Amino acid sequence: LLNSKIVNYSFNFFFYFYVKKATINHQAISVIPIPKIPKQDQKPFETLVEYILLLKQQENDTQSFYFEQIIDGMVYELYFEKEIKQAGCDILKYLNDLPEIKDEMPDNEKMKTITKVFNKLYDKESSVRKNLFFMDSVEEVAIIKKSLEK
Repeated sequence: LLNSKIVNYSFNFFFYFYVKKATINHQAISVIPIPKIPKQDQKPFETLVEYILLLKQQENDTQSFYFEQIIDGMVYELYFEKEIKQAGCDILKYLNDLPEIKDEMPDNEKMKTITKVFNKLYDKESSVRKNLFFMDSVEEVAIIKKSLEK
């Protein structure tokens, strides 16, 4: 959550805009509104982070970048649930069954699992891919993405 674009935007907006200091500390981070997520709803986030960490070790930037985009979309949905659902761009409902990668699994098996998930979610017919693409049509998301381009 703390690495997402929306939290980056919030931090810049709340902290730099209002406080105008450059020190990152507990007090600075505490001004960022962080939604409470039930434990069972945290699993897709945790699983995708595990995928990304392994992909970064393997220097697989394409897949890790896409999974990072998915996490950003998930976080947008946490903050702007009503707006994203109204736009028909919700993705969380499609991510409840992501297969976990276990420590005891060999790396090649982990990578096969991750690649299979990537191929499913990146497929041009995937609801996740389509909804991520159209998520920019939600005004709040567009504002945040535009401000981070600068």
